[in-house]
Amino acid sequence: MLGKLKNKFANWLLKDVHLDKIHIGEHSIVISGTGANLDGQKIENVGVPDSDDDAPRRDTIDSKIATHKADASAHHTKYTHPTTGTCPQDPKSHGADKHTDVTRELFVPPSTMYTGTPELCGLHPTMALADGATEYATFELKVPDDFVSFIRVDLVWVGITGEVDDDWRAYADFYYCAHGEAYNIHTETKMQNLNVTALNITYVTDTTLVLNNLAIGDFLGGKVGRFGADGADTYTGKIRLLGIVFVYTAEQ
Repeated sequence: MLGKLKNKFANWLLKDVHLDKIHIGEHSIVISGTGANLDGQKIENVGVPDSDDDAPRRDTIDSKIATHKADASAHHTKYTHPTTGTCPQDPKSHGADKHTDVTRELFVPPSTMYTGTPELCGLHPTMALADGATEYATFELKVPDDFVSFIRVDLVWVGITGEVDDDWRAYADFYYCAHGEAYNIHTETKMQNLNVTALNITYVTDTTLVLNNLAIGDFLGGKVGRFGADGADTYTGKIRLLGIVFVYTAEQ
């Protein structure tokens, strides 16, 4: 207890006292603004900048800093908010003006509303459209949120049996509308002859649909079928429809 009291008294007594000389037993230390002397031995560079003798040490530190700055793997990736597309420390836009738009494809198989016949082509589920009949398959999709512009609708089908190099008469009807609009506010119909060049899966990319008013969030309903009794339909085998591919320009 007495020792603690002595320490507290000493701390109080020496508070805010500036000493130029300290005696510790037989030793004495003389302190000035730029140096100190311990028993006659001078202690230099106290309170002053590094001397030229420290140049190698400074060069080593500067070299390590330069190496770190040049090493991209040592830097953190700038955070970008997933919704706003901006960085909190960098308010500049991070949207379409910073990237090139891309072409994307969305495959849509036939729905459960049809007049064709569901059939397997190997292990591929298809909608078979017979010769001599008017049959169709239907499709429905919602226009994606990254939609910028419509490019085309592709048909994906395969011919099974019948004469190669004959045509089948195809048609496509599409209705599209936004939430709150009439289901048939926008309509488009196309018909064309499609040639069966081989009994393989075929992509038809020239359906010539325009869909000028299509917009993000629209519901696009379609019917793709065959006029099998039409005089222009000379293919005698079945057409098996795998689906359609909705091709569009997307914001990147």
